[in-house]
Amino acid sequence: MMVHRLLPILMLLISTAASAQRYDWRTRIDRLIERADSLSLKYQRTFWLTKYIGTDRTYKETWYYTERDGRVVEFEIRYMIDSIEHSETYYLDNGRPICIERYETVYFGYYEDEIKRGEVLFLENENIRQLVTIGHRESSFVKSYDTMRRFTDRYAELKQNMIATGHKAIERHQ
Repeated sequence: MMVHRLLPILMLLISTAASAQRYDWRTRIDRLIERADSLSLKYQRTFWLTKYIGTDRTYKETWYYTERDGRVVEFEIRYMIDSIEHSETYYLDNGRPICIERYETVYFGYYEDEIKRGEVLFLENENIRQLVTIGHRESSFVKSYDTMRRFTDRYAELKQNMIATGHKAIERHQ
């Protein structure tokens, strides 16, 4: 009779312990982002590119990237067009995006900046698992295909410029 009373309690304890040790996709991504941010405080590299709007206007992109064991774990691009600061941050695991952040911020100089629009995408196997948007959302901002194409283009540009700036270690996409 005592066993019948203890069995449900024992099962509850086992299931509670198992769920507490659960290792879900978001926990994994958060840990990888935390590690990349920590590494970037010490080992981040920087380069600049001049880009053109039409034929007569230029702007400067500042690129930051961080590697671990010869693999890019994070890269960021910042640039200003008119009074809007654009920021794109890509976190990678084995050459694949796990988190993409994009923001447009109205730049007020010495005053508080205002996020005009932004998005944070959490990905697993290059599929969007979670999307967080901030501010006014334009239709061009969040489209899965466009987001992945933008990542692919930006990542290729990063690797090309790493070679051009004399950096030898380029990871292979798996």
